Amino acid sequence: MELERRYLAIDELDGGLGLEERDGEPVKLRGIAPPWNSLSVDLGGFREQFAPSAFDRILGRSKNDPRPKPDVVGLFNHDDSLLLARTTNGTLRLAKEERGLGWEMTNLPDTQTARDVLALVRAGLVTGASFAFTVADKGEHWTQ
Repeated sequence: MELERRYLAIDELDGGLGLEERDGEPVKLRGIAPPWNSLSVDLGGFREQFAPSAFDRILGRSKNDPRPKPDVVGLFNHDDSLLLARTTNGTLRLAKEERGLGWEMTNLPDTQTARDVLALVRAGLVTGASFAFTVADKGEHWTQ
């Protein structure tokens, strides 16, 4: 399967990205990506939207499921060398929310990348998030 990247406008959380900073607690970076039932920008002659059920098979897995836990990574600019968080160590959490797939990163590593990302978000220079995904065979539906 080929990795696909999508960039969708998100108007929640001041552009789809939120930063929570409280005394004595780790910083939380959170957002919604993708939003449900929202048409994407033109992706070269087509637009897409995600149904609220799009991630149910992954998010709904039982803790007793014998398959390996999904390993979803939080990267800066989709760059594998700029790792911020991942689901398998608990620093990235995903949840089905009313407006879309919610994500939250906590306990970001003490790396230059994480410090830079937080500084860019605080300064209002980074205001949104994008996501990458794969589609299972016959996992998409086309209409006009």
